[in-house]
Amino acid sequence: TVGYGDLVPISIGGKLTASACILAGILVVVLPITLIFNKFSHFYRRQKNLESAMRNCEFDERLAELPLLNLRDFYADRMKSLMVSLNNISRGTSTEHSINNSGH
Repeated sequence: TVGYGDLVPISIGGKLTASACILAGILVVVLPITLIFNKFSHFYRRQKNLESAMRNCEFDERLAELPLLNLRDFYADRMKSLMVSLNNISRGTSTEHSINNSGH
């Protein structure tokens, strides 16, 4: 049937055209799905290989002795030092300004 089934091809040419449309529609759907599945299976296999390599990896003893760096604490310390330096700059400017004003 074509559409909702209210129209059907009767002639040989119409039936061949409908059959060609059916096959073309199937190919349009099947080929991209196959490509997507192949890509997915390739990346999934690669990810599994990476995970197993990381699990089986023997780390050097020197790497175990490296200190850990917490980025949040590092950022907080840097911001604290920045705030202190800005505070010192603003105090120094206001002190110099008050000294200059008292001298006049």
